[in-house]
Formats: sequence, structure tokens, C-alpha cells
Amino acid sequence: MERLFVDDCIFCQIIQNKASCTKVWENDEYLAIKNKFPEAPIDILVMPKWHIEKADTRKSPEIFWNDFMKAIWEITALQKLDEDGYVLQNNGAGYNHLEHEHTHILSGMPKLH
Repeated sequence: MERLFVDDCIFCQIIQNKASCTKVWENDEYLAIKNKFPEAPIDILVMPKWHIEKADTRKSPEIFWNDFMKAIWEITALQKLDEDGYVLQNNGAGYNHLEHEHTHILSGMPKLH
């Protein structure tokens, strides 16, 4: 995929080291950081290292989501969340604050039954 960035996107700024973050994990394609505004005791944001908007991930979902989910599974295992429990949250259709595709890995809250 072509590596595009959007100047006023905070995630693009973080990826280009123009804004600060606390990195949790990264590879050549994806970056995971601690959320500065956590929704749970553990709130890790996972994002691609290029600007891709939510609507664009629906055009060829198997191409984007297969590799993205592999990264998420690796992060949950490294953080031992696969043992402790976690929730994946992916907002869209007006519930997201940023169009740059990302997923929250949330943990540390009471389990729902």
C-alpha cells in the first residue's frame, strides 16, 4: 500500500514522530501506543503506519483486516492480555473521533457475563 499521511491527523503526526506517544509495540506496518485518554485501565491504540480511513478498509477488507488482526493478536499475547482478558473496540459511523483506522485493546475492567 502507498504510504500517505494527512497533516492534521494526530495519528499520522505520531507515526512521523511529530507528536509524542508512549509506544507499546510496532512493526513495519503497524504501531501500538498507550491511549492518552484511556477508556479502561489498559487502553492500547493499534493503527496502521499510513493514513487509511475507515471507509477505505471496507473496499478490500481481507487485505487490510487479516494483517491488522495478526498485529492485534501479537500485541495481546505480548501484553499477556490473552490470559487476563480484553475487549477489542473499533468505532465507526459517527462514534469515532478520528478517521485514521484504529482499534482499541481494552483490559483491566470488570468482565461482563
